[in-house]
Amino acid sequence: MLLAAAPAGAAPTLVVDADSGQVLHQREAGRPWYPASVTKLMTTYVALSRIREGRAWPETIVTFSDNAVAQSPSKMGFKAGTQITLENALRMLMVKSANDVAVAIAETLGGSVAGFAADMNAYARRLGMSGSNFVNPHGLPDAEQYTTARDMAVLTRALIHEFPQAEALFRIPAIQLGKIKMRNHNALLHRYEGTDGMKTGFICASGFNVVVTATRGGKRLIAVVFGGTTANERNETAAALLEQGFQPRFSLFESASSVDSIANSGGGPVSISEMVCGKGRKQAEDTDDDEPAGTAVPRTSSDPDDIYATIHGDRPAAARASAAAASATGAAAAKSAKPARPSLLGPVVIRPAVPVYTGPARGDTMLAGIAPSPAPATLMAARRINPDGRAVAASVAAGGAPLPLTKPMTPAVPNLSAYAPTAGTGSVPVPRPRPRAN
Repeated sequence: MLLAAAPAGAAPTLVVDADSGQVLHQREAGRPWYPASVTKLMTTYVALSRIREGRAWPETIVTFSDNAVAQSPSKMGFKAGTQITLENALRMLMVKSANDVAVAIAETLGGSVAGFAADMNAYARRLGMSGSNFVNPHGLPDAEQYTTARDMAVLTRALIHEFPQAEALFRIPAIQLGKIKMRNHNALLHRYEGTDGMKTGFICASGFNVVVTATRGGKRLIAVVFGGTTANERNETAAALLEQGFQPRFSLFESASSVDSIANSGGGPVSISEMVCGKGRKQAEDTDDDEPAGTAVPRTSSDPDDIYATIHGDRPAAARASAAAASATGAAAAKSAKPARPSLLGPVVIRPAVPVYTGPARGDTMLAGIAPSPAPATLMAARRINPDGRAVAASVAAGGAPLPLTKPMTPAVPNLSAYAPTAGTGSVPVPRPRPRAN
């Protein structure tokens, strides 16, 4: 699908006080933009709303169909027929940014991707997100999928205030499936003091996006940065905006307006693909790359499993070429270049991974208190599936007779010792954000 090219100009940025909604900074916050994987914040909002309404539970079984398995990366890579709980699906969605998981959630809760997208748009309208339209739950390229920085800040405030019980979901540093560990794509969680959410995103058309929250001294801010040409540029921009917002003197320049009062400009989004990925290159997969290609964090005794050590090199071709050219001419450039602004990003802080697993619920949860009633006992056992991977429960939920059953689900990841919670514990601890050094 063809995406219109973007003219030169500054990309949207926005900083909002999470509690009051007061705008501290905004630049083109109502301009349409491709959301990429920050879409998954809307997917999560719909899922949590379903739980609050008693139409789903953290223990609800999510089954991977052939359609889910066929999605482009980033993905978990499960086989068709794999079953996980909705809560485990949300953990994977927020950390791994898994597109196959997004589709599995959509098909489970909405009956189909199109049905779930309709729900996403209905909830978005209810929140006043007038500049957004969703056609898929993951943010992979589609000309009809767009949002604004203003709308993403509105959504983030809704997640914070409507679902305080789920706040740990957005700051999970890493997940562990058996022996496999996967870090959160949001580098600010690991490198910017006080960060406590939310989500990154990347496709060529959008550039590098992030919606991030951070708290210091009891003040919580939301920053939205769209259209970074590199992951590092995006992260440094977000850190600089947050740093400015936390300064006491910044209150002198605060706007009297609220985020809701920002006008969405309308129209369609434009693509910055040529700027980010190079001319003539096809739309990239939503890789959510967060580090320069080939860089690595030194292995330490606190990171024996190399969870953060090796950063896969999936940067866009143009960015890789630019990095290579910069390396080749680094010495000459260093003589003529202006001194670089000191980075606001600290060293990577290693935190324990949060477990995820396949199969039915085992009693651990981060989402306690959202559902109005306990989950039905039937949700505590995995559903059986048809050979094509479609869940039997879709027919039963609609009031029809169960579809023919086949053999029980076989876990898609063999030879992994999936996590079993400690007896007597009903929650999974998540490390608090790193405190700011004085």
